[in-house]
Amino acid sequence: MSGKQPGRLKKTLRVFFNVFTKRDGSQISYRKYFQERYQVKIQHNDQPLLVSKSKAREIRAGMPELVVLLPELCIITGLSDKQRENFQLMKAMGEHTRISAGYRTRKRLQFAGRFCAGTTALEEIGRWGLKLADNLIEFHGRVLPAESLLLRNN
Repeated sequence: MSGKQPGRLKKTLRVFFNVFTKRDGSQISYRKYFQERYQVKIQHNDQPLLVSKSKAREIRAGMPELVVLLPELCIITGLSDKQRENFQLMKAMGEHTRISAGYRTRKRLQFAGRFCAGTTALEEIGRWGLKLADNLIEFHGRVLPAESLLLRNN
């Protein structure tokens, strides 16, 4: 599940119902807490609070160690096991997710052409002191030699 933050996946550790303890030690219902703190009206009274542990990197960045999620405000991410087993679905998804560099380049250049044709968009980014390049940046790189794999019997 993701708490409306793309790329932030959480693994559920515990499940609480109805009330929880705030940092100041007082008990409050999650419904009242979300109404007071975020002005969000919770529709379903019978849903649990999901407690998740933050990743070490997130804790170092200042996030609390335990994060409390309300299912109604979360978005389910990823694929179910049944979806992963569906060959046709995985093949169709692969056509959209595994695209070639040439296709990606053409699409980016088409987007840049449409973007530059719209004077409103060009004026807006001009106000920010930005401009969109006509072509992609080209630079020389190097190809590293392949690593040799040592197998047990060879």
